[in-house]
Order: sequence, then C-alpha cells, then structure tokens
Amino acid sequence: YVVHQFTFYEKGLKSITVVGEFNNWDETLTPLTEVSEGVWTVSVQLLPGVYEYQFIVNGSQRVADPTMPQVSSDFGSPNSVVTVSPKSR
Repeated sequence: YVVHQFTFYEKGLKSITVVGEFNNWDETLTPLTEVSEGVWTVSVQLLPGVYEYQFIVNGSQRVADPTMPQVSSDFGSPNSVVTVSPKSR
C-alpha cells in the first residue's frame, strides 16, 4: 500500500469527505479533518493504480478536486483522477 494524502482548501465548511473507487463511493468512510483554517486533509492507504473520486462538501455538494485531472462521470458531475505510484525503494 501507498499512503496518499487528499487535501481540500476552503474556509467555512462544516464537513468534507472523499468518496471514490477506493472506498466504494461510501460517503461515511473517509472524512477529512480541518488541520488549519480552510485546510482539510485525510491520508488513505491505496494500492498502486488509478482512482476516480469526488469530495462531498457539507454532506451534499459533490465537487471535483480542482488540483487534479478530471473525467466525465456517469452521473453528470466530473470525477477527479489520482494515479498512485508504487513507493520507490
């Protein structure tokens, strides 16, 4: 596994979670923690590969990661894409 850090920047949020192929799009499994004002983060152990994901802001609004490439999803809103590379030894 490789530890990948998801980060989202926005002030004034009540909550944010990350959903994606790595957690079966489950909105309850991977909440982010506000580590300083407007900086939300969570570290996830992932196998090397390519994963689509979105952030869920304040429990309902689905948003793409503005810092990562995006692809169309089957549901109309774009998904972000992260490529997790094997750890270099």
